[in-house]
Amino acid sequence: MNAVTSSQEPDGEESSRRERPTRKTKRPAVLVQAVLGGVIVAAISSAVLCWFGVHQFVGFDSFWHVFIARQETWKAMWREILENAHPPLFYLLLKAAIFSLGQSFLAYRALSIAGIAIATVFVAWSTATITRAALAIIAAAAFGLSASAIDTGLEVRSYGVFLAAAMAATAGWLEWLRSMPRTTPIRSRLLFGFGMSIAVLTHYSAFFVLLAMLATPAVLVVSSARWRIKFRLELARHSRVVAAMFGAPILVAVSVFLVHARHYKNGLGHVVGFMYQPGAESRWTFILRNCRNLLLLFVPTFGQTTVVVTAVWAFLCLGLVVATVRRLPRGRVDAVPLVMFVLLLLSNLAAGLAGRYPFGGNLRHEIFLFPFAILALFAGVEVARRAAPGRWSSRRLWVGTTTAVVVASTGFGLATFPVFPQPRAQIDRFRGDFPDEPTVLVDQFNLIVFFGHYYDWQWHLRWEQVGPPMWQVWEVRHGDNHFAVCRAREWVLDFSRPSTYAQLSDCLARSKTVKVAVFRTQPLGSTPSWDVAETAALAASLAPTARLDLQALDVDGNNIYALFQAAGPHGARGAVDAASKSPQAEGR
Repeated sequence: MNAVTSSQEPDGEESSRRERPTRKTKRPAVLVQAVLGGVIVAAISSAVLCWFGVHQFVGFDSFWHVFIARQETWKAMWREILENAHPPLFYLLLKAAIFSLGQSFLAYRALSIAGIAIATVFVAWSTATITRAALAIIAAAAFGLSASAIDTGLEVRSYGVFLAAAMAATAGWLEWLRSMPRTTPIRSRLLFGFGMSIAVLTHYSAFFVLLAMLATPAVLVVSSARWRIKFRLELARHSRVVAAMFGAPILVAVSVFLVHARHYKNGLGHVVGFMYQPGAESRWTFILRNCRNLLLLFVPTFGQTTVVVTAVWAFLCLGLVVATVRRLPRGRVDAVPLVMFVLLLLSNLAAGLAGRYPFGGNLRHEIFLFPFAILALFAGVEVARRAAPGRWSSRRLWVGTTTAVVVASTGFGLATFPVFPQPRAQIDRFRGDFPDEPTVLVDQFNLIVFFGHYYDWQWHLRWEQVGPPMWQVWEVRHGDNHFAVCRAREWVLDFSRPSTYAQLSDCLARSKTVKVAVFRTQPLGSTPSWDVAETAALAASLAPTARLDLQALDVDGNNIYALFQAAGPHGARGAVDAASKSPQAEGR
């Protein structure tokens, strides 16, 4: 029975039945060609990522992940994981990578680079399941050489590994949908069950993917009698196998939620603009605003023409959607990616409206949509080609046009991809002010900023008081050079609060020194809670209450670098003119 026909088979006048290869002889060849092409694209993508990986700086969140992975004990590492919003698997893999490859930007990024490469191959595999080898290779290039994939591959975060696992699961899932129960390869079920379980352990956006893969068969059953026959036979012959196939990732999802997700207490306040806030705007305003943000996220920007390019893309995509929807009643597998992507989009929107997950957020939030959008797009291209009349349905025409669009898009994205060296202005100014101080106090935010400048030093935890948040003293050593770092409880230090000076005093006692320098930079997009111009006066008046003397203060915009000394026989020199380095005195 030809229950779920493939778009691979030529229709109409393209070839006679006698000239058509059988499904058994054709499908493996198409898949092999697509995978080999995907491997070549993945190799090019990896080379590009390695070049950028050496020259591009590592960001704040990436260094935070490195800091977590480098904890000396499993207990300390788990505490840090609970302070972060992602499942535990990536940190374990990163710890192994650092142990094996050492301390370097490229070593930190190795997992993400490998993840993008693997995902690229599986994008080719998945596309070949629903189209042809040539389009599958172009789809792999559209993904693996895109600015979005390059950006994700440079993050020392779980997104690359997640994409690899999710796309492996997708390849198995699509192959399972395409084949009849008696011909389904065992690899299809294994790929899905194992890949989806790894994806859930790597990033919580996998919950959307798993939900869409569970819901898609229900939509297919409603849309076509062919799908009803397919799933009825599948459940009749392989009910236990299907239960295990879907049950494994569901069990992993429930477990990881109970063990980790429900313990995360820091909230998602940093992405509040991408989650609906009742009273701030209407639901429709939120939806339209963030749908636009989402579309622009994956469309190359062309300056003044960005709006025009985006409108053209939206119009073309709408046409592909209409053509693909018409295939649903026929029980064709080439309509599946669109159903899957729409379900992903709707569940993401529902989570945004419920305030549970950002919708139309930054790339790292929405990267899980990208490969599925590509699958739906290329499935739509093949469907549209088949629907085109006469010469307009030429494969060469459609493949050539699609290749040109992908080359132009990825080429522009790579040519304009920004390269930034590691920023050093803040640490250089701080060390220029206080080059040899034996103790440094940082807050929760600036601990990671500071760690980013001393990532290749050894960090040994000398003392801690478990929070939340934690109050710790670290010994940082490189050869014969060493100093202490105190980690204050606040996310960002506030010089108008007496508790800041109490922690400075405690830091001196814990580190057994008489001087402590403060490294405090302001997070981007936020402002201090007090008038920074009054910092010198506040520090001079509040420091004595904690038995401290202010020695020096440097105010650089909203960044503050200061030096305090314990009051007493060795620390009673009085406050140095703190305003000597203030913006008012220096004319900054």
